[in-house]
Amino acid sequence: MPSETISVSSGQDLNAQDYGTFDEPWAAEFAPGTDTLFITERGGTIKFVDTANGTQGTVTGAPEVDYGGQGGLGDIVFAPAYASSRAVYLSFAEAGPGDTRGAAVARATLQCGQPDNCTLRDPRVIWRQDEKVT
Repeated sequence: MPSETISVSSGQDLNAQDYGTFDEPWAAEFAPGTDTLFITERGGTIKFVDTANGTQGTVTGAPEVDYGGQGGLGDIVFAPAYASSRAVYLSFAEAGPGDTRGAAVARATLQCGQPDNCTLRDPRVIWRQDEKVT
């Protein structure tokens, strides 16, 4: 995993680590208490990388997103009690009637049984935009 030092305007240097190539990455968040970084891609895929050893994988079970324009898969957020609940929240655009789309938020349980395989179980929309737009 190549690393690079980046100088910023404040005069301090940052160390950047390359963990892979992603297709339109939108959000990234570490699972609490771990070295595992979860990355959402706008097209609807969730990937993860263990930054300690470089293991990468894909999360299955993501909600269907309406990709296009500004729509797609957005944020991933781990619940405050993630250690006991394994709950995550996802924001995304979902299709509406005709050629419309709107925002939605879902809650799901994240299960990671193998180092390179995680699944979202029982995703449920907990909020959705009532009036979809074009």
